[in-house]
Amino acid sequence: MKLLDYQYIYLMRKRGSQKHKIGISNNPKNRHRTVNRAVDGKVELLLSKKVFFARTVEKSLHMTFQASNFLFKGQGRGAGYTEWFNFNFLERWWARLWIYFFWMSPVLITVSLALVAIYLQGNWDNVNWSWWDEFLD
Repeated sequence: MKLLDYQYIYLMRKRGSQKHKIGISNNPKNRHRTVNRAVDGKVELLLSKKVFFARTVEKSLHMTFQASNFLFKGQGRGAGYTEWFNFNFLERWWARLWIYFFWMSPVLITVSLALVAIYLQGNWDNVNWSWWDEFLD
């Protein structure tokens, strides 16, 4: 789906370091193998989620974490040396949360639109909200 740019956003980490890679791919497992061969040392694939507008999401993530960005020079071909970031524990979890947010955004938008439609029809008080109480338990 080129029109909606539906691809995987992934987060990789070089084991034993704070070096993390954020990128996009149609096949994150193949991309992981390529990066693992190119980087001296083992790289683990921490997370990959398929998102709409993947290039825009990737660019947004790179800009969000711009302060942690560094050029990972001296690696083999295919390492993507401009997409690496020095993340501490909190930054890594923050990046994961952003990826999950973009992954869940179609559902969040759909639910929001459905709630707005119900509200605008004036049936808000007639909605059976018991499912929400069960969800919270």
